Amino acid sequence: MATWAETVIVTRTKDRPLLLRRAMEHIIAQTHGDWHHVIVNDGGDRDHVAALVEAMPGYEGRVSLVHNCPNMGMEAASNAGLLMTDSAYFAIHDDDDSWAPDFLARTVEVMRRHEASPRFGGVVAGVTVVHEEIEVDEVREVRREPFRPDMEFVGLTSLLPENQFPPIAMLCRRSVLDLLGLFDSRKPVLGDWDFHLRVARHFELAYLREPLANYHHRGSASGSLSNSVYADSWRHRAIRAGFLDGMLRDRLAEAPGTMIDFLLAAEREQRIMRRLGGMQAHNDWVSGRLAEIEKAVIDAEWRQKNHFEWRHEQLRWSVDQLLGEVQALRAELAAMQSTAEPR
Repeated sequence: MATWAETVIVTRTKDRPLLLRRAMEHIIAQTHGDWHHVIVNDGGDRDHVAALVEAMPGYEGRVSLVHNCPNMGMEAASNAGLLMTDSAYFAIHDDDDSWAPDFLARTVEVMRRHEASPRFGGVVAGVTVVHEEIEVDEVREVRREPFRPDMEFVGLTSLLPENQFPPIAMLCRRSVLDLLGLFDSRKPVLGDWDFHLRVARHFELAYLREPLANYHHRGSASGSLSNSVYADSWRHRAIRAGFLDGMLRDRLAEAPGTMIDFLLAAEREQRIMRRLGGMQAHNDWVSGRLAEIEKAVIDAEWRQKNHFEWRHEQLRWSVDQLLGEVQALRAELAAMQSTAEPR
């Protein structure tokens, strides 16, 4: 047991000193100061991490280092960091994400208001997605956008379809681990979704809509600087399917007779999807017809415009001809009048 703090912040990292430095800078900038930072170097270069910690002002006595060799994976790294310390609350702060300066102050305030409630498990803050690129030794921000701006609450019903927030957004009560246990280290990805589901199954979660957490995306990066949400997207899909299969098997083992319920639900889904497919095909046909009609109208307008322009030119030419003839007649008349006058 290394130390105790009101909030323990666990950061898992591997060979990303540029991003880790930024994460440390955002943690040291927190307006709430009762925290301890555990950095889990999961199979990366020890010297780089140690040098960053030594060079960061304000970290003396507030940081613990864990060096895993070999790499153990994200969830095992989180567990190693949690086992190093004790605290009232904990947060998983990935090395490539960041917080607003008042993230801890605002979330700890909510936790303290619910301190007397045993059913309260944690608080989730609003999230901003920060799209960025790596240029040599510099991170360049491209744009920002809100993450799930329509989200109004966090609960089990909202988490069932898919994960609703990244780990950077949650501050969790440490006592939930007594009931739930640690993160599932068998999952190379989606371990945070599994943990969020377990927390929401047994506890209530508060939601702060203020965008206090920053979820950084680097879609064009590769290697150690990439995001798992991009680099391991196929693993996300495969592990999600396996995760759901495992839960279904457990349910069927407990109640084999419910298999018919799942089959009927699947049949209803198939019928709905077929109807949706038919509606989509009809919509595509309608869109095609509308496009044809729009083209016909545009062509008709173009032909009509050209016709009017041609008629206008014809009329102008005719008028010019008539004016020329009138002027010639006037000139001829004037000449005739001048010769007819007596001298």
